[in-house]
Amino acid sequence: MSEINNKRNIIRTLKIIEDNMSYDYEEEYKKIYNACSNDDEILSYLEEQNYITTEDEERVISENSDSIDRLRYFIGDTHSADVYRIDGYGNLENIDIDDLKGLCEDLIDELRRQIQTLKDSEMS
Repeated sequence: MSEINNKRNIIRTLKIIEDNMSYDYEEEYKKIYNACSNDDEILSYLEEQNYITTEDEERVISENSDSIDRLRYFIGDTHSADVYRIDGYGNLENIDIDDLKGLCEDLIDELRRQIQTLKDSEMS
C-alpha cells in the first residue's frame, strides 16, 4: 500500500473514531493512538500533542516533582482521570470529549498536509 493510501486510511479511521466517540477517554485515546501507530510521521505528531495516559504516570511525576511547590503547580486543580494533557505552561490539565475530537481533527489536518507534501514531491 502506498504511503498516501495509508495516510488516507488513517484519516478514514480517525473520522469514524471522532463520529462515534464515547466518554471513556482512555479507550478513545487508545483508538486514536492505534489508528496512528502504523505511520511514524503522524505518530510523532500525536506524541508531540502532550497527552498523558496512566502508562506515562511515573515518568511524568518524576519529571515534575523536584519540589513540593513544583508538584503542586503541576497537578493544579486537576481531578483523577486516565488521560490528561500537559498545557502550554508544562502543567497537568484534564481533558474532555471536545479535546479528543479536536485531537482527531488536528491529526486529520496534519495527515492532509503530509499527503499534499507527498503529492508535491511526486510531481517534482
